[in-house]
Amino acid sequence: MRKSRSVIFEGLIWITIACAAFVLTYQFNEPLPQYRYGASGWPRTLVLAIAVFAVIQVVWSVFLSRRKGVIAESEGQVSESLSTDSTASATTYLKRIGAFVIPLLYLFLMPRAGFYIVTPLFIPGYMALLGERRWVHLVGTTLLIYVLSLVVFTKLLYVPLPVGNWPGFYDINSFFVALIK
Repeated sequence: MRKSRSVIFEGLIWITIACAAFVLTYQFNEPLPQYRYGASGWPRTLVLAIAVFAVIQVVWSVFLSRRKGVIAESEGQVSESLSTDSTASATTYLKRIGAFVIPLLYLFLMPRAGFYIVTPLFIPGYMALLGERRWVHLVGTTLLIYVLSLVVFTKLLYVPLPVGNWPGFYDINSFFVALIK
């Protein structure tokens, strides 16, 4: 029952974040002449996707928990496999806090230190937090996501990525921009 509650609580947090982000899209909801859904079309689509995936994650986790016998359907009690080890629960708690704090730190640092520096540090750091330890996967996935995001935003969509405004970081990011062009 404890695992089910924590999964449901985590899903509710994501749904709350999605609802708050959806409400924030009304601040820039202006019509665009060449896009019929307006400036908030794509952000709202992504926010709704977050909410839908949060609901799917909660339902799927509860389904798997019941299937594995973690939640006894007839009794509703926690099985013996869920022992409360304080070290394991503290580590899990810290990982969950990190899963929310690290993206917020990334969003804080990106306009200040720039996309080109912060992103290749964020991706492997977040993957390591989620449990990936193989260097080949960390480096390969980071390069793949980084290069794809650069190609999509700079070459396909012609969207300028943040170069930062902190001294030194701006110069390094500007070097990357010149290198890409």
